[in-house]
Amino acid sequence: MNNLPAILILDDDPVMLNLLALRLNKRFPDLRVETRQEPMAIGTYDIYILDNDFQGRSLAADLAEQIKQQQPDSLVLALSGRLCTTTLKRLLNCGCDGAFDKSIPSDVDLLIATISEHVNNPNQSSIKKREPQTRVVETARAIAGLIQDWNRRLELEEKRDRSRIADKHDSPLSENLST
Repeated sequence: MNNLPAILILDDDPVMLNLLALRLNKRFPDLRVETRQEPMAIGTYDIYILDNDFQGRSLAADLAEQIKQQQPDSLVLALSGRLCTTTLKRLLNCGCDGAFDKSIPSDVDLLIATISEHVNNPNQSSIKKREPQTRVVETARAIAGLIQDWNRRLELEEKRDRSRIADKHDSPLSENLST
């Protein structure tokens, strides 16, 4: 392996995989960015970005556990649109350094900021200096935030569905059908 810091992105979505790799290459031209669509964390990397959902299987926690056992000092970040509380707990317990929702642009920005902090200050990163208790509190807040976001999305979808149903009943076509 050469001396450039290396990132491995694991995601079965080729569009997300390529967009994230392009964005990271642009932001960090001195990093070696590798991508893999298969959930295999083989090799030695400084930073791992893990999707959770691989063909319907939740694998982020398994991958993070494997990585942290083999490379405890690596930065491991989960980036997924599907992280349930059980997976988040497992990620926390194995030492995952952050979990981000890839469907929220500001979360992707936060992921990149986290990588930037780690790359620019690898030995002084606030991520690595945090006490386990602080990480638990931060993770609990993140879980609460994810649940709130999920509930807001469900409410918006329900409102949209109710609106569509109301629109169908109010349309001229429905009036013609009822007469």
